[in-house]
Amino acid sequence: MPNSLPALFCTLILYVLCPTVQSQPADVSSAITPSTRLDGYKLIPGSSTKQLTFTVKNAADNKKAGALTEEMQHSPNIILASPYRYFSDEPNSNSGWYIEYAFSTFSVSRQELGEDNSGNLLDMGTRVSGEYLYMTPVFFYEFLPGGDTARKNESLKMGAGVGIGYQRIKGDIYLTEQLPVRRLNVDINKPGYAISVFFEYTINNYMLRARGNTPITTHGETQFNVYEFGLDIGYVISL
Repeated sequence: MPNSLPALFCTLILYVLCPTVQSQPADVSSAITPSTRLDGYKLIPGSSTKQLTFTVKNAADNKKAGALTEEMQHSPNIILASPYRYFSDEPNSNSGWYIEYAFSTFSVSRQELGEDNSGNLLDMGTRVSGEYLYMTPVFFYEFLPGGDTARKNESLKMGAGVGIGYQRIKGDIYLTEQLPVRRLNVDINKPGYAISVFFEYTINNYMLRARGNTPITTHGETQFNVYEFGLDIGYVISL
């Protein structure tokens, strides 16, 4: 396995794309374009503005032990999407699914002081940073069907999925919800799962996406969650 998640993500892209030969449908309406009905893979590099919360929970009862947060953060991100598969063969079908692979980074340093005082954020010298990637089957609904000629270069969809995640996290955090309060060193490099929900608008090759992601990893009796809510801007590259 590669030593870093970026290398692992690049390896995954090469593994997915290199042996794949996409066949084109024999009869496709001229109103249907890659923006609305994707017949091949697409790569979307871009940037993300997001709010982050990293939580440590007891795996047995899902009770929060401590949390770090960051109100606003900017970072690069990259998405790889498989061909769309619609639930109907009709040209104007609105719903379907595809596989999404994503990679991003995060860093949080402001300690939350208790559930009853969650608005109180303090820099206590703790910080957690890391990287994550996930592979998620996404079920989506398209609000602008590809058969609408006037909107053939536009796509407006919402989607959600649950899939496999992988996190590499390092740092430390105070567990302020437990007594006595203690400082926990975090060093996680293992798989888990991920939840993703988004609302996305694409025109030509430009994408704007509002989304929420939650990579989750369990280590022993402790669960590590990254709650990420952000706005992504990306450029769609057909492969």
